[in-house]
Amino acid sequence: MQRQVRITELGLVGIGVAIGLMHLPLSLEVATTLSYQTSMVRTLVMLLYPIAMALTGLGAVLAMKVPVLSRPGAMRVAGAALLILLAASLRLNFLTDSPTVLLWAWIAHLGAIGGWYLALGAGQAALLSRIQQLSPGRIGIAWAIHLLGLLVGYLLSEPSVVTIGANAVLLCGGVALLLAPRLSVLLLVPALLIASQTDLDAHLEDHRELTGDVGIGDVGWKEVRLREGLADDMERVYLGWSRFGQVQVFDRGGRGLMFYNLKQQYALRQGRPRAFGRGRGG
Repeated sequence: MQRQVRITELGLVGIGVAIGLMHLPLSLEVATTLSYQTSMVRTLVMLLYPIAMALTGLGAVLAMKVPVLSRPGAMRVAGAALLILLAASLRLNFLTDSPTVLLWAWIAHLGAIGGWYLALGAGQAALLSRIQQLSPGRIGIAWAIHLLGLLVGYLLSEPSVVTIGANAVLLCGGVALLLAPRLSVLLLVPALLIASQTDLDAHLEDHRELTGDVGIGDVGWKEVRLREGLADDMERVYLGWSRFGQVQVFDRGGRGLMFYNLKQQYALRQGRPRAFGRGRGG
């Protein structure tokens, strides 16, 4: 019984860490992906926290009313929702003025975020109920452990984004929850450590869909992309994240081009881009 209690408490820690750790990457992914649809970005980012509170609570209520939601599969749904959000952010064509396309993008992002918090709330209620059954005297300790995990997650959110990248953090979190719902935190830590030593975030960024009828910067993105034939001399020399957004620097024939959330800022003088050597390249 003690082993089951410890595993359940570890699951509560994992949920707390997941809520805190993924909050910043979620908002950054939305802000970057929909950077050319300003009102949509502001709406989604501003709604993120109340959505989290409301849907986490709703998920907990549903778990108590619908027994099937109290199974470990609910946490796998949370992991799948993270991966769906990442895929939608990278692959949906947002460089368009088409209301239909943008509506589907909005639905995909909001649906994935909603599924994430609903599943977390259901998992939280299920694990607390499990503790109540196994060891009623530890329910207070279990809740305190969950809150500690939440605190740790929020404290590590910005450092993880800066050192690993928002794309990679979301991928690691989603995979960990899919593979081991109640032991996700034990998989998440080594996954993040491995990602920090690789170019995983840059490789994921390479798959972002950037073609469309809305140009990026002073010239169309096709003219400044390494993956397009018009820019074979283009090389990304820096990719970095902060709590404010994403920065990329490209070297094009000795001239540096800087982009903030995919919007061109200014050109750097010759030789300057190489100074950003600590970032993740292409």
